[in-house]
Amino acid sequence: MASIFLVNDSNQPESKTFYNDSKLPSLPVPSVKQTIEKYLDSCEAVLTADEYEKTVKTCQLFMQNDAPYLQEKLLERATNHRNWLEQWWSDKVYLESRTSLLVSNFSGPGTYLEHYWPLQEGTQLERCALGTYLFMQFWQLVRKEVLAAHSTSDGKYLTMHQFRYMFNTCRIPHKGRDKLHHSFRTEREGSSPTHTIVSYRGYLFKIECVDSKSGDIFTPPQFYKAFQYIRNLCESRAEGPALPALTSLDRDKWAEARDHLIEINPSNLEALREIESSLMFTAMDDTSLRNYTELAYAGMVGDPALLWYDKSYNSVTSLNGATWCNCDHTPYDAMVMVAMVEFFTYSIKKLKGVWPESLETDQFVKPIEINFYLDKEAQNSITEAKQHIYRMRQNLELLQIVFYKFGKSEMKKYKIRPDFMVQICLQLAYMQVHGKPGPTYETAITRQYYHGRTETCRTCTPEAVAFCKEMIACDSEIDAKSCRNLLSLLQAAQSKFLSLMADCMNNHGCDRHLLGLLLISVENGLEVPKLFTDPAFSASGGNGNFVLSTSCVGYFHGQGGVAPMVEDGYGFFYRINDGRLIYTVSAYNSSSETSAQKMSDHFEYSMSTVYDLLKLSSRMSKM
Repeated sequence: MASIFLVNDSNQPESKTFYNDSKLPSLPVPSVKQTIEKYLDSCEAVLTADEYEKTVKTCQLFMQNDAPYLQEKLLERATNHRNWLEQWWSDKVYLESRTSLLVSNFSGPGTYLEHYWPLQEGTQLERCALGTYLFMQFWQLVRKEVLAAHSTSDGKYLTMHQFRYMFNTCRIPHKGRDKLHHSFRTEREGSSPTHTIVSYRGYLFKIECVDSKSGDIFTPPQFYKAFQYIRNLCESRAEGPALPALTSLDRDKWAEARDHLIEINPSNLEALREIESSLMFTAMDDTSLRNYTELAYAGMVGDPALLWYDKSYNSVTSLNGATWCNCDHTPYDAMVMVAMVEFFTYSIKKLKGVWPESLETDQFVKPIEINFYLDKEAQNSITEAKQHIYRMRQNLELLQIVFYKFGKSEMKKYKIRPDFMVQICLQLAYMQVHGKPGPTYETAITRQYYHGRTETCRTCTPEAVAFCKEMIACDSEIDAKSCRNLLSLLQAAQSKFLSLMADCMNNHGCDRHLLGLLLISVENGLEVPKLFTDPAFSASGGNGNFVLSTSCVGYFHGQGGVAPMVEDGYGFFYRINDGRLIYTVSAYNSSSETSAQKMSDHFEYSMSTVYDLLKLSSRMSKM
């Protein structure tokens, strides 16, 4: 079961899920020299010679004048914080951001349709029930701390801290800075809420998931009857008010709307607290979706009544049994979802997709309806929020594609790392479409450190650009001489990629360190160093300006997607399996420069042409 194992002896404290977290090394602070070298390397890939020369001088002045004091202060912070970045990352990157969570959450389809949950009408209630039961099984593994801690191939433990935040976690809107509400506890830490919220046709219900007397998780038949009760109750009603849509508003607008809800009637605060403290937010959709692209749209910008964007985990099931999720990115990264998807995949396959016993039972706890008092102003806010989601959907071009020509095993046969193959072909595609290199963000995990999360791996390197330029110049006319030259350039680009990714996983990239130095200057009331106002900083991707926002979600079953980071950019998430690659590409229709479809077409063409290059090189080596 890939990425999911249970501890060998649950009675041994050192086997517990979170036991090693406190023993992990503190997050390191790179040297300024290392960071500037990496930063300049990424700048060289995208700037003209004149622009680069100016940026080199800017960096030299930064190292001479600003960096010594800022680095000293950052090192001081690191002596007092085991993870010097953690609070900044939560506050500055997420909680203080005022933009709608529509563009920062990550989402994705349930890939179970690839095996024992094919699209099939009439399966909604059964899959809602079984899905809720499996979610609770995963909750129990984490709560009892019997989920084995992840580790690297050389045996280094990775932090499991983020797994706590899949449950009972919600971002609460406030003017200026949101707050994160979190009420999950492990068994040894105490009790935590055991209810989930269900949305159907604009109405909200509370379902208890654990028997209060026995402490046992309710069974799929009991969940089935609860979902059936909700559906039967609501089917004859007119559409409800779709209150969850409010969570899609810009954060300050949602904060105002939430405050107004509480002013209308104190019971609205109690209702909000039930939602915010719940294990998860789940919904039944009244449509039947047909493919991955439709599921990707539904997960990101779907029915306004189905997603509470503030929640760390939303799950939706359609009439034909398709499933999808949406997750607030604030408390955790995609690897938590990847792990749960592996658990679901293993469990669904083991059950062959169905509960082996009858789903009929009279013993279930009736769901409790959650009602809100609304006035005209609140209703207007909901209408505004729904329109906001509809506009976002119209503006988002989103594709989720299965590329079947080859996959992980075929790439490895030619000694090419699959993740690098995707990155180099994505860069090649971008340069074919736009005629210039694209600053690229790829997620690198730093979980080997205390509460570590991510670093940015800037995969648009001078070596990658050199290969892409030569590949474009050849225009598919590759003879023996050009083949050897291209292969040499490709190998140099891969070597650089592997070295860079390894450094980033050790928190020796450049973006997190530069952010820390910038925040030290701001918090100490200093003038912002010119490095951060230099046009090259944004041009190379700094300050959230990467035109290619990418992440490899692994080699297993999880698949997701995000909106582009910038107006004229792309989101690109992918998973790599044997014999195929599944990717989600997004772009904004409001941009006259980008096209997800065009990018997808060129990416697949690039994958094919680079793969042909590898095959040609292999044949030549045998001659």
